[in-house]
Amino acid sequence: MSIKHKKSGRRSGDAAAGFMPVMEILIRFDGLTKRAKPSSKDENAETLQKEDAKALESAAALLKALLDEGIRTPDEVLDLLYDYRLQAAESQRLRKRFEIADVPIRLGSESLCPSCMKKLRKIPEFCPNCGKKLKSI
Repeated sequence: MSIKHKKSGRRSGDAAAGFMPVMEILIRFDGLTKRAKPSSKDENAETLQKEDAKALESAAALLKALLDEGIRTPDEVLDLLYDYRLQAAESQRLRKRFEIADVPIRLGSESLCPSCMKKLRKIPEFCPNCGKKLKSI
């Protein structure tokens, strides 16, 4: 039985089926890192083993950071990324509305807010109706 995630609309197990918990991955990474240490005299093999060990250590550092934040499962990582995307989109929307000024729309002698289309008595710094930042013409 799958459970639908409120945040992402995904069903549990859709993307994370068969994946291990973060802590188990870290334990396995530790063993892989030890086994990836160079033991051969072949220079090419030694370079590849060093690169493999560095990749495993880097991946382990990322997983440890997630674990420190309370993230325990791949589903929680996906939910964290989903939340981040929502926050980034909201931040861009708010920046456009309150930090980037637009010129009011002129209709004859009247001026309208370009965001909410309400009449403006004068050209204020922000629309009194919706808060859109305005620039005078």
